[in-house]
Amino acid sequence: MLQQKDMMLKQNAAIKDAMRELNAAVDSYLSACESAREPGEIAQLHVALMDNVRATRATVYGPMNMVTSHFEEFMRSSCLRAVMEMGVIEALPTDGGSLSAAELSAKLQVEEALLVRLLRLLVPTIIEEPSPEVYAHTANSMIFLFPPLRAGFMMMFDEFGPPSIKMNEFFQKNGFKTPSSLTNNPFTYAHNAAGNLNMFEILSQDPQRLMRFEAAMQAQTSQNLLSFAIFPFQERFSELRPSEEDVLLVDIGGGKGHAIAAIRELCPDTPGKMILQDRPDVIAGLKNDIAGAEKFGYNFFEPQPVEGAFFYYIRRCLHDWPDNECVLILQNIVTAMKPRVSKLLIAEIVLPPGDRDTEAAWMDITMLAFGGMERSEKQWMSLLDRAGLVLEKIHKQEGTKFSVLEADLK
Repeated sequence: MLQQKDMMLKQNAAIKDAMRELNAAVDSYLSACESAREPGEIAQLHVALMDNVRATRATVYGPMNMVTSHFEEFMRSSCLRAVMEMGVIEALPTDGGSLSAAELSAKLQVEEALLVRLLRLLVPTIIEEPSPEVYAHTANSMIFLFPPLRAGFMMMFDEFGPPSIKMNEFFQKNGFKTPSSLTNNPFTYAHNAAGNLNMFEILSQDPQRLMRFEAAMQAQTSQNLLSFAIFPFQERFSELRPSEEDVLLVDIGGGKGHAIAAIRELCPDTPGKMILQDRPDVIAGLKNDIAGAEKFGYNFFEPQPVEGAFFYYIRRCLHDWPDNECVLILQNIVTAMKPRVSKLLIAEIVLPPGDRDTEAAWMDITMLAFGGMERSEKQWMSLLDRAGLVLEKIHKQEGTKFSVLEADLK
């Protein structure tokens, strides 16, 4: 009994310490917001605040509750996925109103008792319950009214939920080592396609799965746009003396052209061409022209056809692939680069050694599931060296691990 009381007193003291640290983190973040400090500093303080929230939660839960919390979060995500499929997110009023379980059941043609059981685990973190079995939106549910985020959540749960469950089983059968095969990894293992297809080929077999994957990539665009602020495009373009026939920038694997459109907007009066490249089917699906940019169907596992561009720019592509495939992609760019003229820009996460970043960590494990990875500076330098390139500078911004690596020919 004395031992149990002593443990309780220690946990209470730990909770008080954690709350003091959390309050300090809250004050720092709010102060930065109110004084309108630099966005990078605010983002960094927000990351620190989220880390403090996680640490405080772990302390308040204690060891026993933390064990069951893992299952709690998994089941919460399962319930959220199910009510999304039911159409609950779209059915709830967006004007601050609410609907009863009976009204939702009738509107969506689903069983009322099941609906209540599923929503029970979503209150109060996702859905609000102002009175018993009456439900309303919160900010955390309304965010899923944005189609790319809703599709992105569905894709992550449907595609990467099974590999996360089967990951230990995969390693037990294949050895505890980093997967380097595109066709033999936790993703292909969990989706019963090991040895035959890679993740992209599996997704391409089902138009809806592929659509959700592409929507998830669109949802990441806001993060990807950081590269426009991180790398000084305007300054570097102003140093050039290009003609109308010169190629200013080739955006390799640029998807729907959000990046190249934003970069072109930074230097509308600079002569020269910009070229958007992606798979031929992606380019063919782009219905609208992109002002100041040409579209070009291209597979980056083949030699780069555009030679002598000032900048070759590849954003959030290399983390999808194992090292050997990355080296091949880079070598194909190297063959087109012109000495003392061309530069390569790689917009990716750069993991600093020993640093703690929850988002970067779970992104890395997501990449691991199908053979890719987030890389440290040392790992990026190794890839560049193998491809015949040398790292000149890493352009960074406070508050994010997203960076732009600038490389030149050896």
